[in-house]
Amino acid sequence: QNDSMRNLRILETLHKQQQLSARERYYYAKELYEHAQYEKALILLDQFMKETDAWIENKIDACRIKGHCLTMLQKKTAALSAYFESFVYDLPRSEILCDIGFLYLQEEQYPSAVYWYQLALSAEKKETSGAFIQPDCYDFIPYVQLCVCYDKLKDISKAIYYHQQAALLKPNDPII
Repeated sequence: QNDSMRNLRILETLHKQQQLSARERYYYAKELYEHAQYEKALILLDQFMKETDAWIENKIDACRIKGHCLTMLQKKTAALSAYFESFVYDLPRSEILCDIGFLYLQEEQYPSAVYWYQLALSAEKKETSGAFIQPDCYDFIPYVQLCVCYDKLKDISKAIYYHQQAALLKPNDPII
């Protein structure tokens, strides 16, 4: 409690002693990402992705973390490649589809952002897979972002529609 560096210190020690399993290497990379050590996280993620015995759900999430690191390092094309790599392991997850949509939204490529957010709305939520699921990525976030995209595209009726859909889910959210 109150020690945000605890897990990172433990994993760093194990890493130096070369005592990390594939899964622990994944968690170490995740800790590095959460502590804004993007370059170090990317090195570990690349090592982790080569593990043949790594759990698929961790590999999918590792692609997402890798994409986040690359986004933070201003490497959009590489980030997209990392997100797309996750599609090798299973059907696209809404969390990753929202991340892709957000990259296009940031670039003001609204039709492309719309495409990915629409896809996020149609993705299956694999609640029994053991994956790290962010429920808002399956409805609320795509609705809000589609509202923004359609507003920017001057399609006000669609912007209102998606705003209303988001408001049905979280009427008291400050974003609404």
